[in-house]
Amino acid sequence: MGKPVLDRRIFESGRTIFEEGDEENCAYIVESGEVEISKTINGKREILSILNENCLFGELALIDSKPRMASAKAKTTVSIIRVNKLTFQKNLKRLTVFYAA
Repeated sequence: MGKPVLDRRIFESGRTIFEEGDEENCAYIVESGEVEISKTINGKREILSILNENCLFGELALIDSKPRMASAKAKTTVSIIRVNKLTFQKNLKRLTVFYAA
């Protein structure tokens, strides 16, 4: 049996997916459930967005490789698909070839 195509992860309600300032090179797609995106502003945690099915988040890590600008936490039990930088780059090259033709 080969490697799984998708890197699916389950987070229970309240679990942190990543923290502001973390250094990672992946993005996530919400498969089901809700994810809360928040940021510390003037020492206080501010909720920026609630994401649900098919939403992409953390995508800047695929482009700029800088620390996370916000935190992500499971608002409900959530199933997410992790997209690493290598997978992203391979698919981007495939799309570039397709649209250049």
